[in-house]
Amino acid sequence: MSGPRRKVGRCATAPWATRWRGSGPAGAAGWNITPPCCRRRLGWSWCGADWRRKPLSATRHLVVNRDWYATRSSKVKAEAERRIRLLEQVEAAERTGLNRSAAVATVAIGAGISGATIWNWLGLVAGAVRTDWLPALAPRQQGGGVDCTIDEDIWTIFKSDWLRPEKPTLSSCYRRAKSVADDRGIAIPHLKTFQRKMEREVPPAVVVARRNGTEAVRRMLPAQRRSVAALQALEIVNIDGHKWDVFVKFPASDGYRERIARPMMVAIADIYSRKVLAWRFGDSENAVLTRLAFGDLFQKWGIPEKVLLDNGRAFASKWITGGSKTRYRFKVRDDEPLGLLTQLKIQNMWATPYRGQSKPIERAFRDFCDAIAKHPAFSGAYTGNKPDAKPENYGSTAVDFDLFQAVVAAGIAEHNARQGRRGGVSRARVPGVRMHR
Repeated sequence: MSGPRRKVGRCATAPWATRWRGSGPAGAAGWNITPPCCRRRLGWSWCGADWRRKPLSATRHLVVNRDWYATRSSKVKAEAERRIRLLEQVEAAERTGLNRSAAVATVAIGAGISGATIWNWLGLVAGAVRTDWLPALAPRQQGGGVDCTIDEDIWTIFKSDWLRPEKPTLSSCYRRAKSVADDRGIAIPHLKTFQRKMEREVPPAVVVARRNGTEAVRRMLPAQRRSVAALQALEIVNIDGHKWDVFVKFPASDGYRERIARPMMVAIADIYSRKVLAWRFGDSENAVLTRLAFGDLFQKWGIPEKVLLDNGRAFASKWITGGSKTRYRFKVRDDEPLGLLTQLKIQNMWATPYRGQSKPIERAFRDFCDAIAKHPAFSGAYTGNKPDAKPENYGSTAVDFDLFQAVVAAGIAEHNARQGRRGGVSRARVPGVRMHR
């Protein structure tokens, strides 16, 4: 081997080298760390033959591999080329100074595969010249076998057991089906055969519908993208309630003592501009807050043409929608008084129950939960958005009602004027959509 002794010693101290068991500083390393030409010379010298002779048996073996590779499909050849590119990346990483293990780990992470897979490929090309790497790395999976048949009755039992709302595992369904097959003296194939048949014959939507329900099937469908480009300001408004995650100290009034509670806000937003136009606070979502919020909207901005309402009792109240034929709440009587919206000839539209995404104002509420509810002025009063998300200072204080209203009003004003919003017509808006009174 050519080169300084220091480099040869460094190669001998690699992880695959072993320490010499005798006396002295000598060590032992595998012969496969030497270059291919040296290995060939060493091999022939050990068997007493002339190292200049051409190894005919090895040549015939390589010719066979090349002939076999030439008959493979383009898919097999593409996979072999992909593997050789990854091995070339390993070599390039080693030339930068990384050892073999670090180079393999780096390439494996970048390719999204296991490091053991690359080590297996390195073993396939160990001792082979570069021109024979493609045949050595080509996949050798053999397909075209005969599919195992599954008895129809056993298949029906297995499929019916698997497609249940209780969602049993494949292995437990297979054991029950195998027990029935053994009682009937029927031989059945391996579990993997049942699994592949299920994936091949039963559509995923059917599996989701039978095991998870129709709601899960609905979530499989792509989200509907709505456009408000054909609307105008105050053509449609959306009203809904939002319970704040902040402890507020309500003053004593109307016979009620001073109390601490989470306030409820009834807010109205314009669907075209996404601006929150009016809001009121109270203890609960009720018809009184709804009437007051609509009063603020009418006084400051005007009367809308349509309103999208939640189907809660506060908005379906006869004070609000009395006389409407499509209220879906309470009994509809011919002699009932007309509600606020009905008298003003505002068309009612009801949101789909249990569909928060059908109400655009819910997107604004999500922003409020971050930008306003977690405001520094509410430090210690924030409750968290669920029982297991309480902050460390939970319940340490409560903010005054007047301070709460002022911070919320400032936060909503900032939300309405915010630049860079990406929803609807807000995407290209800089100062804001002009609202005409």
